[in-house]
Amino acid sequence: MLLGGAASCETYERPGKPDESKRSVAKAGSAKADGDPGLSGDKLNIDYDAVKAEGEKLYAVTCIGCHGPSGEGMVGIGPKLASATFLAAASDEMLVNTITSGRPGTTMAPWGATMQTKQVHALVGYLRSLAPHEPAALNESPLSGDVTRGQDVYARICSTCHGKHGAGYQESSSGTGIGRKAFLDTVSDGFMRHIIKNGKSGTKMRAFEEKAPTAVANLNDQEIEDVIAYLRSKAW
Repeated sequence: MLLGGAASCETYERPGKPDESKRSVAKAGSAKADGDPGLSGDKLNIDYDAVKAEGEKLYAVTCIGCHGPSGEGMVGIGPKLASATFLAAASDEMLVNTITSGRPGTTMAPWGATMQTKQVHALVGYLRSLAPHEPAALNESPLSGDVTRGQDVYARICSTCHGKHGAGYQESSSGTGIGRKAFLDTVSDGFMRHIIKNGKSGTKMRAFEEKAPTAVANLNDQEIEDVIAYLRSKAW
C-alpha cells in the first residue's frame, strides 16, 4: 500500500520482539532487558582496522558507482555513507544485512550471492572509517504514535524531500526512499528517532529535534513518534 493512503487506525505499536535466544547478534539499539537504551555499538565480531584495507578494495569495485569514491553519495542513485550520524546509529548487523540482501526496488543490489561473509565484513570495516563516529545511545522504547497525526506531519514536512509516497529519488525528490519495507524492516525505531532528531550529517537531512538550533522544523518527541508510526503502518 502506498504511503499516501488514508490511515486505517488511530495508533500503531510494533509487534513484540523475537525471542532473543534465537538471535546470533544484537540489532542496533536493541532494548536491554532492563529497558535501558541500546547502543548502535552492539556489533559483530569484526576487527575494523584489520579488514578495512580489503574493504577499501572491494568498495572501489562494487560500491563506488552508486555511493561515490569517498562514500559521499550520488543524488538520484545512492545515498551518502560517509555520515557520522548515520554510522553512529547503524549497527554492524544492519550494514551486513543491507549489503548482503540489498534493498529490493532500489539500485542497492544484493551482494550476498557473490561475496563471502568475510568480504562483507571487510566492507563494513571500511565504511566505519569513512567518518569519525562513536556508537550512539539509541532510545529503543516501544513505539506508540498516532498514525493520522503522523500522516499530517509527513505530508507537511517530510514529503518535500522524500516524496509523497516515501519513494525518494524515484519520485524525483532530493531525499532517499524511506517508505519501503526493504528499508524500514532493517532499521530499528531507535535508529529512526536518532536520524530524525539529529539529521544525517553531510546531507540536506538536517536535525528536526525540537531544541536543535539548526532544525528544519522543530518537531517534539510525540510528533517524531507519530511520523515513525505512520511510515511503519504504510510501508510498501
